Amino acid sequence: MRDPRAACRFEALAVALKAKTGSIEAHDLARLAMHQKALGKAEALYAAIDRFHAVCERQRRDADALYRAGCELHRAVERDSWPRGAARVDLHG
Repeated sequence: MRDPRAACRFEALAVALKAKTGSIEAHDLARLAMHQKALGKAEALYAAIDRFHAVCERQRRDADALYRAGCELHRAVERDSWPRGAARVDLHG
């Protein structure tokens, strides 16, 4: 079975790289929004995707703004990929 969280990360990374290179298209944003639904609204990656969408709506033609937004989304994907702290019985009871 495919992990929807991982699929969202991969899609966000692809869109971030396209934004950084200036080759982002509307269907990329639509696909990212579809994958975003797999996340909870309280999660940091969800919020980063929302901020990215807002920049794309407001500054669609500003290559520098899209580059910065792509960098921010890329960092959010990296942070979301960090290992979660596993509960250890010997340490946490």
